[in-house]
Amino acid sequence: MPSAPALPRGLILLASLWLFLSWIGSMGVHPPLLVATSSYTPSVRLMMLSSAVGALVAWPLLRLSAARTHAPVRAVLLDLAVVLGMLNMVLWPLRLVTPWPVARMAVLMLILAAWIACVAGIVSIGWGSRRGWVRAAAMIAVLAISIGAIGIRAIAPTALAPFPWALAGPVEAILTMTTPGGAPPLTSERAALEISVAAALAAWSAALVVSAVRRRSGASSGGLPRTRPADTLAAWN
Repeated sequence: MPSAPALPRGLILLASLWLFLSWIGSMGVHPPLLVATSSYTPSVRLMMLSSAVGALVAWPLLRLSAARTHAPVRAVLLDLAVVLGMLNMVLWPLRLVTPWPVARMAVLMLILAAWIACVAGIVSIGWGSRRGWVRAAAMIAVLAISIGAIGIRAIAPTALAPFPWALAGPVEAILTMTTPGGAPPLTSERAALEISVAAALAAWSAALVVSAVRRRSGASSGGLPRTRPADTLAAWN
């Protein structure tokens, strides 16, 4: 019988360290002089940004620079459960010191989870490949999704003006939805959730197709003739 997948203890340790350092860097070690939501909200916002960068950039970089795994889908899904579980345990309680209602926090966390799931699908494709260019392309795609909009805005502030912020990615969602105020989520913010979920479904559809092609290619490597679809997509392996 196949053995049960082992918990990624190294990832748990590194993620805990990242969250701890993010807490110290954003919250500090001393409480603010004025104990009010207006005092804590900027720190919570910074904590969310730092946590998101860890999940969206540092974790993919860790996995895409590691040795190839022969079960990338299973390994990435286990990683994803760890990352999302730790983020929710840390970030949800912070809502209590902000003016954000539960609905706004829920939509924001779902958007963040969907974008992390999207990135996880891309990581699955790259981590299971033996080819360096596939891993490099996967990391470039991850960076474009995670922080691409921030880079574009830094170079050309008005370049994304014709496009809704919902298309700009997870960091832009956090910056927009954590502004001061306790309003419920807007229509555009709910649209951002739909976009992020669609991106996650597209990434995992591609990951499952690539995984199936790799298994088929591996099964036919013992001398049996390969079909043309496997030859076409074998470059991903």
